[in-house]
Formats: sequence, C-alpha cells, structure tokens
Amino acid sequence: MTVVNGHVGGFVGHATALINIANSYSTGMATGPEFDGGFIGAGGNFGTLNYYWDTETSEHTDAVGGWQGKTGTPDITAKTTSEMKTNAMVDLLNDGNANGP
Repeated sequence: MTVVNGHVGGFVGHATALINIANSYSTGMATGPEFDGGFIGAGGNFGTLNYYWDTETSEHTDAVGGWQGKTGTPDITAKTTSEMKTNAMVDLLNDGNANGP
C-alpha cells in the first residue's frame, strides 16, 4: 500500500493510546511520505503483544515508522519470509492464545 498523505504501516497506519493488538502478523509493504513502518506507521503509547512482521516483503527494518507522544516498547519481532512460513511461526502466534490450537 502506498499513501500520498499520512501515516502507513503494514498493519496499522496510526496508533495511539487505547489500542492493544495481540497474536498478529503483517506481511504487507507500506510506503508513504512520512512515518511508514513494517507494522505501524506512527504511534505513541500503544500496546502490542506477540506480534511479528516480515522484513523482506514489507521492505522495512523498523516495526514502527515514527513515534508521536510517549515512546513505547512494543512486543514486535522481525522475521524473514522463510521464517514466517514455518510451523514454528504458527506455534508462536498461538502462544498468546488462551484457546490454543
């Protein structure tokens, strides 16, 4: 996805407080004029748990394109395309799921 004006990420364009994301992944490419990231374009003080993004398909080395407001410490792990396609990846995503596989 490419945006002409605004923030863009592989999963969320802009995230601030009151957003919590868990057990998710992103493989999409996101490009824009400012604040583009592998997972979130721009954010501040948001929560993530057990999240992954593909550094190769997204063409991003950073999960978050830029911080606005309080800088967070998101639980977002970089993976290669081949790592994303493994059974171990499925297990990682189900780790945070109380219902499990």
